[in-house]
Amino acid sequence: MNLSGKNNEKNLQISAYYGGTFDPLHNGHLSIIKNITESLLIRKVFLVPTGNPYMKRFSPIATPFQRLAMCKIGVTNKSVQIVDYEVNRPNPSYTIDTLDFLKKTQKESCIKYIVLGSDAFNELHLWKDYIQLVKSYHFIVIKRIGNKLNKNQTKINKLHIIKKLDDTNSSQIRNAIRLKKPINKYVSKEIEKYITKTNLYQ
Repeated sequence: MNLSGKNNEKNLQISAYYGGTFDPLHNGHLSIIKNITESLLIRKVFLVPTGNPYMKRFSPIATPFQRLAMCKIGVTNKSVQIVDYEVNRPNPSYTIDTLDFLKKTQKESCIKYIVLGSDAFNELHLWKDYIQLVKSYHFIVIKRIGNKLNKNQTKINKLHIIKKLDDTNSSQIRNAIRLKKPINKYVSKEIEKYITKTNLYQ
């Protein structure tokens, strides 16, 4: 069975892979999920908090399991499935490995799309098995304000560019917490309570 989006799509749920640190998960992430499920008729989104994001200059502040917990309590969309595969592995988080895992375990889904921000998209050529990813998947790129797309990357045929729907970013939220400012307009009540309870980002 082919889950890369090339065959048998009529019998499978068209799905998307959305990985990230989610440090923390915020309303901007949720608006992206809402947009792609409605505009591209994606029936399921696999939300994957990274365990060991090897390409990040700075490690996430929250632990992998804290970020996983925030995803679980912050997502109410029934089309989203939280995947803990990467947070349970000590090795670097490679998208191709997680996708291979999902192919084996989520046989009712056709994972057709990879969702990522424009900053990550600009470094796509540095990802493990980059050529295989480009051949097998469509890319939904969330264009961040002030971030230009790599011209070489935009030559990829299976490309969907979405202007960022919400200006919220995780570092903005972390800075607000340090400054004792409210964050209720950026995150759900459940995540706000979790951050307060665990003294995250203080």
